Amino acid sequence: MMDDERLTWKKSSRCANGGCIEVATVTARRLVRDSKENNGPILSFSSDSFRIFLDGVRADEFHA
Repeated sequence: MMDDERLTWKKSSRCANGGCIEVATVTARRLVRDSKENNGPILSFSSDSFRIFLDGVRADEFHA
């Protein structure tokens, strides 16, 4: 399904000390992985679910 060689992974411009995620797009899915573990697990979300998540981030709905 996902040939990692063909995926274009993007990191946030706000990524600083390596504790970041990377996102790639495949058809109508968003793939997410840990930037430190290129061969680790990949999470897959629908485009709509990922957009809703990003809206929550922008609205500061998540707190540590």
